[in-house]
Amino acid sequence: MQVDRPRQTVPISGTAVRSNPYDNWDFIEPPVRAYYAKRVCLVGAESTGKTTLACQLASIFTQSWSKSTGASTLNAKSQPTASTNWVTEEFEHIAKTQCERENEAAGRSNRILICDTDAFATSIWHRRYFCEASHAVDAIAAQHRKPDLYLLTDINTPFVQDGTRER
Repeated sequence: MQVDRPRQTVPISGTAVRSNPYDNWDFIEPPVRAYYAKRVCLVGAESTGKTTLACQLASIFTQSWSKSTGASTLNAKSQPTASTNWVTEEFEHIAKTQCERENEAAGRSNRILICDTDAFATSIWHRRYFCEASHAVDAIAAQHRKPDLYLLTDINTPFVQDGTRER
């Protein structure tokens, strides 16, 4: 038995949505939007404007953006009572949380999601701090959806020390 055969309640078919999800975006539920959303990821050294650029791009293109999870963890570690020694489990947590936040933001997106870093970048930071890869962090990054486009920020951006940056 068909429901709403004359398509008065929902004026589109699933076949039409699948054949062109971007033209039929308003008929797609958030979990499915997360699958179809095009992802643009900003990567680069610290203090090269990734967060500022992500926010501006999202504003210009009226898109959602996902913030960096690592930055908030780094800020917490810079508190006087916090341990400044990193452990691999923190990078695993950052990578998992980054993926979760990104997928949630993709569900709210309007076809494009701007990402202020990703789990792959977290794996690079792990290598930087520990001089070796973390199989767990690398696995999280490998299982997560790859961005459709990476934008690398310029290292010649003037450095701004905010109290948490290394150099």
